[in-house]
Amino acid sequence: MNQRPSTAVRVADLNRSVAFYTKLAGFTLIEHRPEADVAVVAYNGCPLLLAGPAAADLAAYLSEVNKVEKPGAVLHFPPSGEIDEMLATYQARGIPGVKLEETWWGDRTLTFPIPGRRRSTTPAGPSALP
Repeated sequence: MNQRPSTAVRVADLNRSVAFYTKLAGFTLIEHRPEADVAVVAYNGCPLLLAGPAAADLAAYLSEVNKVEKPGAVLHFPPSGEIDEMLATYQARGIPGVKLEETWWGDRTLTFPIPGRRRSTTPAGPSALP
């Protein structure tokens, strides 16, 4: 791993989470360690550690300054390309809760809740969420 992630997300099922982030949300798989129940995905150069239920000692995979998010938290990431097009793509893919937010100084970002263990009623159906 070249750049250690500063953020980790605890997930219920690592393989389903990797599929969600790479196939639906457009992240790139950087590293997958099934034996440790962890994977690193990245979006626009920002790495994110996905940690399954069996993952231990997340500090070994994270930068010194870090945080571990829980399902239901909101993930903020910098957009690449045309943000309105990205929003439409995410909505068409059925990613629930995607929002376009704008700061008072004019920056725009996309956010979506981190998938959790609850079932979804989105058009993509419950199997789309890890």
